[in-house]
Amino acid sequence: MRQAIDIAGVIARLRRTRRGWTRTALAQIAEQDRDPFRVLVACILSLRTQDTTTGPAAARLFAIADTPSA
Repeated sequence: MRQAIDIAGVIARLRRTRRGWTRTALAQIAEQDRDPFRVLVACILSLRTQDTTTGPAAARLFAIADTPSA
């Protein structure tokens, strides 16, 4: 038999704990730049790397080429 899920309880628990969450490198880039190109590139990088690598790799890449034409 399936147990009922208390969605309101789950959401309340998530809200209580979110201050302790570590934001991903992708989330930081998306919030900081708000540039769809940079977010896409960072997303691709994040698929292949850990967060400790994604942020610095994106910063190095965007220092050289920060637009599609560059």
